[in-house]
Amino acid sequence: MHAESIAWLNGRFLPLKDASLSVFDAGVTSGASVTERLRTFRHQPFLLDEHLDRLCAAANAAFVPLREPTEGMRSIIHHVVEGNAANLPTEHDLAISVFATDGVAGEPSLCVHAAPISAPQYANSYELGIALTTPNLLAMPGDVLSPQIKTRSRLHWHIADRQADRIETGSKALLVDRENYITETSTGNVFIVRGRQLMTPRRTRTLHGISQAYMMRLAADLTLSVAEADLRVDDVLSSDEAFVTSSIYCVLPVVRLNQGRIADGKPGGVFREVLAAWSERVGVDIAGQMWRMAEISEAT
Repeated sequence: MHAESIAWLNGRFLPLKDASLSVFDAGVTSGASVTERLRTFRHQPFLLDEHLDRLCAAANAAFVPLREPTEGMRSIIHHVVEGNAANLPTEHDLAISVFATDGVAGEPSLCVHAAPISAPQYANSYELGIALTTPNLLAMPGDVLSPQIKTRSRLHWHIADRQADRIETGSKALLVDRENYITETSTGNVFIVRGRQLMTPRRTRTLHGISQAYMMRLAADLTLSVAEADLRVDDVLSSDEAFVTSSIYCVLPVVRLNQGRIADGKPGGVFREVLAAWSERVGVDIAGQMWRMAEISEAT
């Protein structure tokens, strides 16, 4: 990575190591913050406009002021990417974080930073799949906190993922709601496959995923039908296959839920089809790139 990683915080570019918030910042004292994470392909931010639109909507709903307009944030993000990608190998891409807080004494905070994608945690999963677990903790009710507000206040997800890991080591939490319908994971939206149909939980129950929406558009081009539905754990376990979508890893197969196998317990054909189509669209072999980035990370 660049000899000295850079960030943008409250009006100035600075070394990432020097970017810090006051202990009195509302993001620290009360979790009053909204955030977005996205990635680059070939060192260019992917679906940037969609992420900025969602950030603005969340900030408005959460009463968190944004100290820069959309155009200003777009320019800042491009500068941060350029600065951090300058000495990055061409086969390596960046994960970008943007967050805003209510700040201190009426002065809001806004930060943009980027780092190489942490590929080792994802590389094997394209071939082996991942496991999900429904822990005791329920999804946050929408009448308490809208799922459309993507916030840095992540305590319930912190607890849920650790509960899941205690049940099956390495698994991630898939939360159900009060009606026992599945919702989402801490990082992504869930899809199940039946024949040539994809089904995903109703978006009234989940964050409107940027990658989820991209998958829906991709599916239409592949003559896969897509429907939002009320889904339960048994629907996932009885499906032909399942996967999750998210901005950093794009799409990963789910092969187990609550320690039960989904189909034959291996990534399915539809997963491979959508992964290949996604890779073709962005001009990057997504799984292959993760392997190469993981090898570079381990070598350094």
